[in-house]
Amino acid sequence: MVQEGLFDEVERAAIPEPVLMALHAEFFDLIWQGLKTHEFRRRFLEGRPTRWSVYLNAPVSPLAAVIDWGPAAVDVPERISAIAEEARMGNGVSVLEYVKDLERAYAIPILRVVEYPGMSADELRQVLGRLYRRRAMPGSTSIRSCCPRARESPRTPPKEQVKPVAVEGSVVGHPVPYHRIDHLGEVRPGVVDPAVQPPGPRLRAHLLQGVLADRRGKGRWTTPEFVDTYMPDFRLPRKVDHSAAGNRRTGHGEYRVGSGETIVPEGTSVYVYAEHGGKIPDIVGLGIETGTGRKPVRIYGPGESIPNYTLKPPVGLTIRQGSHTVDTATSLSELLKRKMGACHWAACQEVR
Repeated sequence: MVQEGLFDEVERAAIPEPVLMALHAEFFDLIWQGLKTHEFRRRFLEGRPTRWSVYLNAPVSPLAAVIDWGPAAVDVPERISAIAEEARMGNGVSVLEYVKDLERAYAIPILRVVEYPGMSADELRQVLGRLYRRRAMPGSTSIRSCCPRARESPRTPPKEQVKPVAVEGSVVGHPVPYHRIDHLGEVRPGVVDPAVQPPGPRLRAHLLQGVLADRRGKGRWTTPEFVDTYMPDFRLPRKVDHSAAGNRRTGHGEYRVGSGETIVPEGTSVYVYAEHGGKIPDIVGLGIETGTGRKPVRIYGPGESIPNYTLKPPVGLTIRQGSHTVDTATSLSELLKRKMGACHWAACQEVR
């Protein structure tokens, strides 16, 4: 019988929970490029970080990466979809559709991605053969002898590596100090060590599905490295810019009856994100301001006629870094100048 310590829950909360996860290659590519900063789930662990051992499920299933995640944000579906939209333009709608029938959903932030190559079936057979001849611990599988470690990143502390750890038939990589390479017999189910965390029974041998698949040929699978995920800058400006410079115009917008049209000047184009007379939701306005990929409804080029919209001060709105607004109601004809480049209209176009 084992008596649990008074602070076991506190200690466990700081240790990443190991999770086995299959991902489509397209989504992993977004994570690797820093374009996907959160994962959105209908159900997930609450209150503690996790470490995913990831394999790709199409077109092949290589053991692809270990991803460290922070504790999940738990909120109503609308708020979770707003996080999705902020993280990647256009993703909020699909996430809301995915979780809208729930009382609450989960947004899990990515902290770090470590990628390393998988293993071919022939390599695995050789390793399994050697292990059985050496009378390895029953139920365990190790690829330590042949799985190359991830290269050190210049941004990673000097002796930090990715070490394969074998427990109960699973193979998983963990960032641990280089000098803490434990022998196979030292990694046992139930052992809690902040430096070396066994995956535990929930992983089991399922990860072999990823390891058995032939890894991709040359490329990033053979040259793993640490990367830091990119997080867009959503800071507020110290001072709202009311100047004519810059290419994002934000505030309250409208079309006043009788305002007519104006001509887009030379060297300038205007991107609008709603049909004439329409509104844009706050989340769309945020996406336009942060420049994270929202597609315009229409682009007015040089020499084209465009309704002479009016931009008003952003009362009650949050203006993001790099956006520009006005102190008083100003018509589009006054805002547009020659050679402004792409000018994004981050405001409504309601007819009043």
